[in-house]
Amino acid sequence: MNFEEDPLDLVDPWLDPADGELWAFIVAGLSYGRVEQIKASAIRLLRGWEKEGVGVHGQGLRNAILQGLRAPRHWKHRLNTESDLNEALSMLSGALSQHQSLASLYASCEQNSAEDHLQAFVDALRAFLPKRRHRTRSGTGGTWFCSSPRDGSTCKRFLMWLRWMVRKDHRDPGFWQNPKLYRAGQALPQASKLFSPVDTHIFQWARAQGILRTQSPTWKSVLKITEEFRKRDPQDPLRWDFELSHEGMSRKRRVSLA
Repeated sequence: MNFEEDPLDLVDPWLDPADGELWAFIVAGLSYGRVEQIKASAIRLLRGWEKEGVGVHGQGLRNAILQGLRAPRHWKHRLNTESDLNEALSMLSGALSQHQSLASLYASCEQNSAEDHLQAFVDALRAFLPKRRHRTRSGTGGTWFCSSPRDGSTCKRFLMWLRWMVRKDHRDPGFWQNPKLYRAGQALPQASKLFSPVDTHIFQWARAQGILRTQSPTWKSVLKITEEFRKRDPQDPLRWDFELSHEGMSRKRRVSLA
């Protein structure tokens, strides 16, 4: 599988997990459109942050965020503006100031169901967003980086980031499997609680398999697709996500769920 065709290529699996979870969060938030454009926008960020002590792979990002890191002047990525990223950075700073890490915040939001746990985590993150004094028509706002199931969205980029954080294999870095990110007594996250990031390729696959009949993806689509995957592997329902998505991109081979 060619990682150069995926935004995950921007995330160094050997990065310190305290920095890695944050850099991956930003990369996932920018992951829409052509991969080349995503990479170019991410690289511009890192170059703009060199004087702020952030390394070429995102080293030192946590400390920089806690010290008030801002987006480079006039930075833009498609729909996202400098002010959007500044809202997201402010949100991350607030979360890190009260919690040891995003992983620790996620662990603190534990609920009886996986869906309730996810929603509680989104709500907890959004609580750290700065209050907007005036509505603006340009940009997306900080909520772009933490979409909510309650809004009916597929939350694709957010769920993809969680997959990167929780799963650990030759593709996903699994930064959240490092115990140093957690407070005493907090449990490591389980892949069984993840939800499928539904892109156009996964959606079309689900329609072809008869799993979905709707014309456009919604949060209900995510639930149905994830449930289908959980039937096949309750402990790791996202084990096929990367291959199925890239199969849709390449059209070169079929992927078996066997």
